[in-house]
Amino acid sequence: MVSLREAILIAREYWDEFDIYAEYESCFVFGKEESDTTGGEGPIVVLKDTGKAINFLWALNHGLFGDIEANGMKEPLPIPED
Repeated sequence: MVSLREAILIAREYWDEFDIYAEYESCFVFGKEESDTTGGEGPIVVLKDTGKAINFLWALNHGLFGDIEANGMKEPLPIPED
């Protein structure tokens, strides 16, 4: 299993402009708090079991965030300091 610290390092290989994250059962999601983009590099998702970075929409379409219709998306948290 990939820890939050490891997931941050993996995500930064693809996009280093994130400042918030959310943790789900199977993945971490990294994004930018003041983001109003309609595309681009983020948010980025890192799978806990493999450490693979994947596209947010792919993760959403494949149910990696659980039942968001019933539960909504999790509130993001600030990236912890080292």
